[in-house]
Amino acid sequence: MYFGLGNSSFPGFEIVTSYPPMVRVVASPEEELMPSPRAAGYEEIWSWTEMSARGEHNIGQLVRSRWGEDTYLVGFGTDHGTVAAASNWDAPLEIKRVRASHERSYERVCHDSAVPSFMLPLRTGNVVIRRELMPERLERAIGVIYRPETELQSHYFHAILPRQFDEWIWFDETRAVEPLPVKEREGMPETYPFAV
Repeated sequence: MYFGLGNSSFPGFEIVTSYPPMVRVVASPEEELMPSPRAAGYEEIWSWTEMSARGEHNIGQLVRSRWGEDTYLVGFGTDHGTVAAASNWDAPLEIKRVRASHERSYERVCHDSAVPSFMLPLRTGNVVIRRELMPERLERAIGVIYRPETELQSHYFHAILPRQFDEWIWFDETRAVEPLPVKEREGMPETYPFAV
């Protein structure tokens, strides 16, 4: 449930189509001259991404390793609900029920708080809460592919939440995104407004 880079055209990064979505640093003559995000006029680079089950680096790891404290990484979590996802690449979109979180996960810790939604600052937040979240636990990543039948193997990984994110946004129950209704305008070309 993490995705995107605030400015996907930021120099030195290339979006790689894969599952989970990945970014890699591009070797180029300009790379050594790349400024930090703040020096380039960006207040912050926000990064939401899924963790890789294949051991590849994700957007957040790459951005954090390159610009350190000039980055602000935000993660999202949920216990249960629905998600719009496919079972495999090139498979049709389905509305799927998200299983309740694993008992050894950060999601279960949040669920057990009985607070339906919250924002948890991990960089500058309460020291006691940070300390309580430092032991390694499971974390769930749900993206465009969701396989509830193999959820533990397919969607959970070991993490230390305060080291991974600067902010954690929690929704105990989520609802799948629904496309907005589209109405065709009479007299407009089929590709309007994109003129493709």
